[in-house]
Amino acid sequence: MKTQIKFYFMLIAISIATQPVFAHFQISIDPPLIQLLKKLEKYSNSLPIEKVHIHLDKPYYSSGENIWFKAYVTNTQSGTTSNLSKLLYVDLLDAQGELFKQNRVALINGLGWADFALPDTLAEGNYRIRAYTKWMENEPKNYFFEKVIKIGNTWENSLNIETAFEWNQQPTGDHLQANLKMIQKNGSPFNLQKFQYEILNGEESVFKNSASTDSEGKVSLIIKDINFNAETIQTIKITTIINNKKTFKLIPIIFDSRKIDLQFFPESGEMINGISSRIAFKALNSIGKGIPVSGVINNKEGQVVAEFKSNELGMGSFYLLPQEGQNYTATINSLNVDSKYSLPQSKASGYILSVNNDGDDKISAKIAFSNDLISSDSLSLILHQHGLPFYSSQIATQKNTSVLNLPKTNLPSGVYTLTLLNSQEIPLAERVLFLNQENDKIKIETKNLDNSFKTRENMILHFNGFNADSSVRSNYSVSVTHTSSVVPDEENETHIYTSLLLKGDLKGYIENPNRYFIKNDLDTKKDLDHLMLTQGWRKLNWEHIKNEKFPTSPIQSQALLPITGKVTNSFGSPRANIKVTILNPLLGFNPEETITNEQGRFSFNNYIYLDTVSFFAHAIRKNNSNDLIISIDEINVKDFPSKSILNEYSLNINKDLEAYLRANDKYFAELKRQGNLNGVINLKEVEIKGEKTVRDESFYKSFHGIRKPDIVIEAKDFGFTMDLITLISTRYNPSGAITSSLSNTPGGLLMVVDGMISEFAPNIQDIALIEIIKPISSFTSLYGSRGGNGVLLITTKSKSDIPVKNTNFIYFNPPGISVSREFYSPKYTANSVKTNLDLRKTVYWNPNILSEKNGDFSFNYFNTDEPGTYRMVIEGISETGHLARKVYTYEVK
Repeated sequence: MKTQIKFYFMLIAISIATQPVFAHFQISIDPPLIQLLKKLEKYSNSLPIEKVHIHLDKPYYSSGENIWFKAYVTNTQSGTTSNLSKLLYVDLLDAQGELFKQNRVALINGLGWADFALPDTLAEGNYRIRAYTKWMENEPKNYFFEKVIKIGNTWENSLNIETAFEWNQQPTGDHLQANLKMIQKNGSPFNLQKFQYEILNGEESVFKNSASTDSEGKVSLIIKDINFNAETIQTIKITTIINNKKTFKLIPIIFDSRKIDLQFFPESGEMINGISSRIAFKALNSIGKGIPVSGVINNKEGQVVAEFKSNELGMGSFYLLPQEGQNYTATINSLNVDSKYSLPQSKASGYILSVNNDGDDKISAKIAFSNDLISSDSLSLILHQHGLPFYSSQIATQKNTSVLNLPKTNLPSGVYTLTLLNSQEIPLAERVLFLNQENDKIKIETKNLDNSFKTRENMILHFNGFNADSSVRSNYSVSVTHTSSVVPDEENETHIYTSLLLKGDLKGYIENPNRYFIKNDLDTKKDLDHLMLTQGWRKLNWEHIKNEKFPTSPIQSQALLPITGKVTNSFGSPRANIKVTILNPLLGFNPEETITNEQGRFSFNNYIYLDTVSFFAHAIRKNNSNDLIISIDEINVKDFPSKSILNEYSLNINKDLEAYLRANDKYFAELKRQGNLNGVINLKEVEIKGEKTVRDESFYKSFHGIRKPDIVIEAKDFGFTMDLITLISTRYNPSGAITSSLSNTPGGLLMVVDGMISEFAPNIQDIALIEIIKPISSFTSLYGSRGGNGVLLITTKSKSDIPVKNTNFIYFNPPGISVSREFYSPKYTANSVKTNLDLRKTVYWNPNILSEKNGDFSFNYFNTDEPGTYRMVIEGISETGHLARKVYTYEVK
């Protein structure tokens, strides 16, 4: 993404195959084309487009792990990283579109990083990462970053279900058959067991029934009378009891009904009688996945006039000379399909715009039109990207064919549109194309990365990044994984070129998008051109550009975090003109005041805060009446995925990730042996009748190494204490063992929140119970040496425990800027004794590597104890907007 060109060239095409002539325009009265170019530039400047890429440390995960990520946000108007938005929302959504977690990532010059900590109780499934800025909501969601990630679970998973769908066509009606095989965690079949199941259409339950498995744990479910053409994703929800515990499973309904959708796309929009033109096509199965086909085109007399054959993704093209009075149909002969498919009807008069983009140095554009249009109007051809023009040409109309050669030199990579317009600035034909410019990208060369290294070797690595012009200063992120467990999928992993150059500028689902950047040979160029022909998004409103009705930005870019809410009376009616004050006493904020509007709404817009910060808010009426209820707006994210995303879903998550999960279990077992397990420790609760939440002695004895707490503090005893540190340090200080911050620093208490070792304390109003075990030298078995200074066990309230109070006073913890944690990378010395195995799956992650001005950058880490092939992925962007991606592999012995 190179810095955009701010001047224009005029290409004068006098006749067929003329050579382009370049000239700058410096005249007092602008000719119409120059005026149009100025309007286009105003349009481009009126609403810059932001794009986002997320670099993940690996393509899939298991419960108990961290999802580490780096965000790159760019501005299409400047061609560099964006300074528009200072905040990026990164959502982790489940298969139903429900928000599981949200990170609000601070952006500095368009860059930011954070992570998602996955609890070990997280159900396996197809999850989705979505990233966007508020500014991006001014445009269609095409520009949002979206990626399906698979998350497995062996800790909490007591049942695996292998699923296969079958579409059966019967005289009595078609139906879907789901063939299930249920397997328990120990590998034995879940046989002769009854279970409940229901069919969900989005969130709506449309069918319920029960069934039983056979002696092998198998069962077939017949699903019919369901609208499988619905846009929402449908799932099977399985409910059963295992070991006296209710277990749920969600299975996405993914099947191919063997119906083929064959669509045709004339190259520039229309077929014109008497003019041979290129017709692109795309064949999709019933879930929107490309399927390879071949066949013939027949005229209405049944004569074969053309043949077609697709690539493996169902896309291709052929040439056709349409004739007046003819209709054309396509027949697929490569599959058992009876259907015939109609081509678009040709027209008697019109324009054809054809492009040959196979060359490395030029774009060849051919303009042809019917004889009745010769000398009828003046024409212009403009090459533009996001509304910014790069080349323009007046087209001679004395003959019905003209050819232009547009040089590619200095054009940045990305999606472009060629538009043919008449003298009234009305578009007559458009063609979308892609430029993959090798000279536009940063080349990364290693200075000392050899082919083979040792386990636990200190990898002190040096690199240089440069492009065709010179060395460049850039910011990089790097991930290193072990390929035996993290098997790479080059066509589907997150890819900076795909996110910032391709997606968003095309409509619809793009299957295997990375395949277009793995190679840059002629076959790849042709495949990429077929993608442009079938999914190109022609999005400029030329009528608005002509009349200078430029887009506005109703949603502004975001630098601060507003706190919004509502004040009502006890009957729920909004209260206007109520004074609301807000305060954060711990941070020393001065109280800020505002007044509610007619709808009872209020807003505080001048804050930026971390997600660990709490506030007071108080609604005050002049007569001091207490008949006021104040509430703070909560995150309300619900986004049903489109059905095309099913192509990235897995039916059998734990089965597909079996090798990875097995390796991860080994890793977690080693961490547990070392006493360094940073995951949820699942402690079986003892049911206590009554109001107290304390546990009895048997609860602690059931876990070797835990004794009954020395101090127990219930929520009712917290009093008016504002924070946990104050409460523990001043009232229940266990021999001074607590530090000034509850961050699990050496010498301090080990903090465990709901069973998870944590570096951050919850808000005190969310805590139900605090238990303190004082330091003892023998306390090492469950938590290892980290628990030797004592343990602080915190149990938070469940939603049902939190009382709903109607009050004019509220203490709340709004979602703030996510705290970025540092990836743990151990350091070894030459004399280190291997008492503990290092089995990390993500060997190294660093989201912030800044190169020198000469392009040099370096980093270091230690290999693990596992031999095999290691894979390093480096991505980055230069200060001038050039993109970088490099993949290295090396052996560890």
